[in-house]
Amino acid sequence: MKRFLSLALVVAVALASAVSLAASSIDDSGDGYELVASAFDSYVDGPELMLSVDKTTVRANDYFILTPYFDETVNGNVSILDIVFDTADIEYRGFTPADGAIALDVEATDTGVKMTIMFLDYNMEAYGEIMFSVNEDPAFDDGKSEIIVNADVVITDENGEKALVQSSASAFVKIGASIPTEMTLIELSILIDAYGMTDADPDWSKYSIYDVNENGEIDIFDITYFARLVK
Repeated sequence: MKRFLSLALVVAVALASAVSLAASSIDDSGDGYELVASAFDSYVDGPELMLSVDKTTVRANDYFILTPYFDETVNGNVSILDIVFDTADIEYRGFTPADGAIALDVEATDTGVKMTIMFLDYNMEAYGEIMFSVNEDPAFDDGKSEIIVNADVVITDENGEKALVQSSASAFVKIGASIPTEMTLIELSILIDAYGMTDADPDWSKYSIYDVNENGEIDIFDITYFARLVK
């Protein structure tokens, strides 16, 4: 029986944040104005970058959304996100900025995509929604693929001093159980017998691949979906 790959998205957020302080000023001694920043010379803890995804499972050719955000509001006005993933398995599809965020530049790289984002109101927390799709035949090493988001952020403190925050987070994409693309009438009858079963049932592992809408239950949506596959 032909099967599509399904992918389980498991978010693992683990991070290292570092900030380098820099004082800034305006040099108006010449004909023009120039922003002058002192050398970064010390590091302190910064906010942690977090990731969320809109689905726990996606299949080949499906779309999913990754949302990077900080665990607290950051007083910053510009950030670069360097998003690293296996471009042979996953494809970047688009970016919808959060309220107050403006995408200044989005550039494809050999390892993924890089975007520069501006926050005019200095109220940086959520970046927005980054859309990806899974390719037709993903071939993840060891059954999983990692998406890494590295963020560089310039923040400003109450004294007008600038600081460079560097933080990263990662999400893993794993190969899950395949979903049948064909079904006999007898198989449908067996599935109907499992109607109402939930993920708390000891036999759930046998039927979880039929939970198409991923709500932890074999419901009428699942039954109807597979009824259309009967040949």
